[in-house]
Amino acid sequence: MSILEAMACGVPVVATRVGGTPEIVDDGVHGLLVEAQRPGEIAAAVGSLLDDGARRRVLGETGRARVADRFSFARMIADYDRLYAAGAR
Repeated sequence: MSILEAMACGVPVVATRVGGTPEIVDDGVHGLLVEAQRPGEIAAAVGSLLDDGARRRVLGETGRARVADRFSFARMIADYDRLYAAGAR
């Protein structure tokens, strides 16, 4: 949930490729993904964003747009509605 909350606030995300994270964040598009249990990679990714304000802004904006498009409350309700309608057939 914290990844989606950060993205919704326009904060660029650095996360590890575990669980469903790659389904939420496209590496280099909505944030940066690194391998799990590699603190050097995490530090390098964070450092690269600290050094590049333009990239931070772009990742923040695309992340916010992704959440608004795919993970909003309205979208969730519509998806559940379609799921229940399909199950009722």
